[in-house]
Amino acid sequence: MADIELSHQDRAALGRQVQRFVQDELDLEIGNMDAEQLVEFLVKTAGNHCYNLGLQDAQILVERKAEDINSELSAMEKLVSGE
Repeated sequence: MADIELSHQDRAALGRQVQRFVQDELDLEIGNMDAEQLVEFLVKTAGNHCYNLGLQDAQILVERKAEDINSELSAMEKLVSGE
């Protein structure tokens, strides 16, 4: 799997969210570059974990859908004479 890469726009938008969070919750002001550096750090340190959680959710969904399909296919079976 390749590293998680954010577009410049996404990194900037997340940076602004980090700035607001730090201001509102910690009563600190940080600049754009600091906020974007923090975003990059979080992506590198937590990104793979979040990605793996998403994959696990997708696997559960696929398993459920496969069970639904198997149930539908079983319901379509026709009786064979003599059974």
